[in-house]
Amino acid sequence: MSDPVSPANSVDDLPEWAQKEIRDLRSENANHRAKNKELADAREQLERDHAAKLEELQATVNLTSEHASQVELQLANTSLAVERGLPLNVVPMIVGSTDEERTASADALAALRSAPVTQEPQRQTDPAQAAEPAVDPRQQIADAFFGNS
Repeated sequence: MSDPVSPANSVDDLPEWAQKEIRDLRSENANHRAKNKELADAREQLERDHAAKLEELQATVNLTSEHASQVELQLANTSLAVERGLPLNVVPMIVGSTDEERTASADALAALRSAPVTQEPQRQTDPAQAAEPAVDPRQQIADAFFGNS
């Protein structure tokens, strides 16, 4: 039995309708490849954007966590100062990296506050300073100008 269709060695040997079908399929394939490349490029860009946004959010979270830690530390130090009857202006003087160190620091500040004040020895005044206080030359000029003397 012989084959009614002779074997084709190239596309040009095929009938016109088959050649057109092959051209259409190749064109469609090229369009799909181009679209696939566009989508891959868009995906890569989205991944880069996502990574950048993730880094930005992570930095914000780190800053927020750091700020929250500082606020908690300030609150703890303020509480220590209030518990020991210290004025709030000494809160920055409470130091330490652990609760025990900060408590010891607050206790030391409280002990300083309750320590008796020793009287300093009486200082001798300089006789030159014991006379009338010096007058500001600007004040003298102003008094002379406005007639306040």
